[in-house]
Amino acid sequence: MKDIRDEIERLTALLSFRIEHLAKKEGRPVHFSSYAVAVRPGQLVQLFSTLLHLPRGFAATFMPRSQPESDGTWRIDIRRNDGVTRESWFDGIVVGSDGNEMTLLHKGQPLTMDDLERIIGDLTKPGLSGMALDINRLYRMFFGRMEHVVIDALDAVRDVDLLDDIYTALLSGKSQRVVDQLIQQNVESAPLASAASPPVSVEPAPAALAAAELVEPPYVAPSETPDEPAPPVAPSETPGEPALPVAPSETPSENP
Repeated sequence: MKDIRDEIERLTALLSFRIEHLAKKEGRPVHFSSYAVAVRPGQLVQLFSTLLHLPRGFAATFMPRSQPESDGTWRIDIRRNDGVTRESWFDGIVVGSDGNEMTLLHKGQPLTMDDLERIIGDLTKPGLSGMALDINRLYRMFFGRMEHVVIDALDAVRDVDLLDDIYTALLSGKSQRVVDQLIQQNVESAPLASAASPPVSVEPAPAALAAAELVEPPYVAPSETPDEPAPPVAPSETPGEPALPVAPSETPSENP
């Protein structure tokens, strides 16, 4: 297998040609540049970087680092000039071995044209705007570049009061931990406070009501002893008062 220092010039040039090919499909201008680095005493190689122009005056660069990493790979950083990062490109592209040869890698796998097309598609998406853009600028001034998860959370904020709180926290000199917590409390899984509504009373479903009507009453066995006749009722002497039952005689009646 060839040494990475012998392959880096060819592979960075190959990446530039691939980017140019995809950019031409959408009519986007691309500029190339190169600079020389010493990889061995007395040996120079050219590293090719690519500048891709994006909508609204923004741009993205594919910039190889000046030296290889300690693990034997060579990283190519991908950066937008407004500081926005997204999951598809935040860790860049790596020149390394796939087990057989030195090649371009993306997230541990050989870089395909579909991968590169998705990266360029995400690069052309609109970045932050309005208050979120101001927050990003202040954040970079105090703490450096935002991580992609924080940018995604900031981009999802729709509560203007929360944006004001984040901006005020930055101006007040709050710590990065406090600011990150403010930004990430508004992820999509957490509803806004303004969207809260009173609890809705739960009514039984029609199917449950129909099932309740079909329940038969419990079975009662008939009495084994015959029903006794009701006692006779004596006529009331006072009108309007209910008749009272007559108690049975305790002594048997005499025969005439």
